[in-house]
Amino acid sequence: MSRAVSRAMVCASCVQHQFSTKSDVWSFAVTLWEILTFARQRPFDALADEQVLDNCARCCAGHQLDVVLGQPANCPREIYDLMVECWNRVELHRYRQPVGDGRVDLWVLGF
Repeated sequence: MSRAVSRAMVCASCVQHQFSTKSDVWSFAVTLWEILTFARQRPFDALADEQVLDNCARCCAGHQLDVVLGQPANCPREIYDLMVECWNRVELHRYRQPVGDGRVDLWVLGF
């Protein structure tokens, strides 16, 4: 059976097929990363699909990701820190409100 790989999905969604608002927060941050790279890079581009799944499986097993998305060149540190919060392996520690929080609103408005 072939497995579809979405490079924007959180590990629990990709490996265990579990979806929630917390997985949406993860995907939001990946989408933001793609916007900030002007879609010139694919998330985890250095990895083959099977390696993306392996990276996710390690995360689901309680380990840190082997490969993470780096800070885009034109991305303010505050926004990258927000993205990293969204990618927290532990759902309870993941950023809770990706829209409506002053950090995102100020960035969208151009600071």
